[in-house]
Amino acid sequence: GGGGFSYSEVLTGDMKITNANATTGLEIEQDGDGVALKLNVDNTTSSAIALLIDAETSGADVIKVDGPTTTTGKVLNITDANALTTGNLIFAHSGNNSTATRNLVSIVNDHASATGTTALHIQQDSTGNAIRVEGQNANIRLQASNDTGYVEFMMYPDIATDNADLRKIKVVDGGTMTFESYRGGSFASDLSIDGATGDATFAGDVTISGGDMTLTGATTSIIGEQSAGANRGKIKFVTSSSDGDIVFETTTNGAGAITEAGRFTHEGHLTLAQNINLGDNKALTMG
Repeated sequence: GGGGFSYSEVLTGDMKITNANATTGLEIEQDGDGVALKLNVDNTTSSAIALLIDAETSGADVIKVDGPTTTTGKVLNITDANALTTGNLIFAHSGNNSTATRNLVSIVNDHASATGTTALHIQQDSTGNAIRVEGQNANIRLQASNDTGYVEFMMYPDIATDNADLRKIKVVDGGTMTFESYRGGSFASDLSIDGATGDATFAGDVTISGGDMTLTGATTSIIGEQSAGANRGKIKFVTSSSDGDIVFETTTNGAGAITEAGRFTHEGHLTLAQNINLGDNKALTMG
């Protein structure tokens, strides 16, 4: 009852500590540099369990590490499990059919200033999967913690210091998605998809190999711009019922409205808004 004793000997046989009070059933105080508790299981049978916890608590923690003062060490260290073949280093299973919202595993870095912290680091030194997600509707969800935040998916094909192969997929508030490459010391967008309209903007050339580019709509266009919104020329595909015309539109130095310069009709007719200037010693042959 609140007393203490000390001894150093080996105990054999079964031992049980029973405590029906709201107190600690067993406390080990280790003030020296030794190990506070060591379980040495020499039984090599497959049914030998080193530590079994049969907990009937519903709202309390089953295992809790309370406020460790660890700085450069590891709070939980599982090391040298080099005999594993088809076994697991960690296995967590839940079979409850409750539809209540819950996270089976939670990792929380709870300080905004800890910018050097990686919440989960996986090192795969072989060619197997680093992460594998399976399920009837398997998905990975990236969610910012505030309405003005963004989410990123980074890809490093190599570990060169110049980051020349670094690629990023970024989604900002509003839903706009960009596919970016690292060049010249910073990221630049290769493709941007507007979250409100679905419009796609490419920063470079677009090459289509072995397929078609399909424009869907009553009137679709290919537009040439000197800068954003400054139309210089347009090829417009106009459909009426089952018919379709190809219209060429231009503007002069960006001034005034863009107007029709020529049209191929669905009958194969060509109409031009201006005369045809062939120049000297040129001929126009009509078939």
